[in-house]
Amino acid sequence: MHSAPITFPGLRRSRCGGRRQERTLVFQTADNLPVRLVQAFADLGSDLAPHRGTDAALNVITRRAVRAVPRADCAAISKGLLGAFTTVAATDDLALRVDDIQYQLNSGPCVDAMVKDDIFRTADLTCDSRWPEFGPRAAADTGVRSMLCVRIVLEVEGPVAAINMYSGQPDAFDDSDQLVSTLLATHSAVALTSARRGHENEGLRRALATNRDIGAAIGILMNANKLDRDQAFDLLRISSQQNNRKLVEIAHLVIETGELDLPS
Repeated sequence: MHSAPITFPGLRRSRCGGRRQERTLVFQTADNLPVRLVQAFADLGSDLAPHRGTDAALNVITRRAVRAVPRADCAAISKGLLGAFTTVAATDDLALRVDDIQYQLNSGPCVDAMVKDDIFRTADLTCDSRWPEFGPRAAADTGVRSMLCVRIVLEVEGPVAAINMYSGQPDAFDDSDQLVSTLLATHSAVALTSARRGHENEGLRRALATNRDIGAAIGILMNANKLDRDQAFDLLRISSQQNNRKLVEIAHLVIETGELDLPS
């Protein structure tokens, strides 16, 4: 049986000199899904289950990020309103130091990911033309050369947020790291939105999963692509994150077309 295509987001990356490259990753069956993507989140639900507070959940997610993205030296989650950002979870002081520089300058990959609603991946901060002040300063003061920052789409109005990866190596992050980070962003969105609405992470996830249309979309993806329930749910969340649309709207598209497309 021919599987419905699952198209993952394209890549926008700037190398020194500002040249951009764009690619789209397409996987036709579950067998071709990145093994690391599936493995990285197989136990995330159980990792989060004992942690009832949002701060604890976000710290679990950042620790998982460093394990899931091998060349990430540290990870953090930023949140705030325009011009007033803060780091709400971080694996160590290095991430906090890099973030402080961004907040002081109101410039950098993390700030832009939140403000411009996009994914930012650097090749070498020392010569990235997008951040001529932040990049060299961050590299000189902290030793960080690469960053990968993904907007966290919150299902409430007000604050913006992003999950951020940092590495001392130039050009450290690749396409699969971007996919992993995108899925981590969806889990972060659930935790942050749950806190704002006064719900627990797992309670919100169960509520979403039991919605009739969402459940139907999960079933379609499971059948067409040989996924288990959690994998199908996570793919719906990735699409919701990337398209900045409600989960139920993405479910309706899957029901109508049988496909889940995540455009570049």
